[in-house]
Amino acid sequence: MRFFDSETIALVKVAFDDACSRLTLEDGNIPRSVLAERILRAAATGERDPVRLRILALTGLQWEPDGRDVMPEKATPSAAAR
Repeated sequence: MRFFDSETIALVKVAFDDACSRLTLEDGNIPRSVLAERILRAAATGERDPVRLRILALTGLQWEPDGRDVMPEKATPSAAAR
């Protein structure tokens, strides 16, 4: 199990709230639990930028520590770009 410090938890919360506020019908009704999982997965690999966490959550991309984005899931970029 991964534990985060209070600063990281605050960043994750900002990213999650922002991602949830940007969900639209075009996003295919992504469950909030999926957004949370994507954000936590990225944070566990070291990502701390709330904007980037939001984008990763909404698109389904995964952040790699070397800076690459990989697409393991069907991406829905419509809300992430806003």
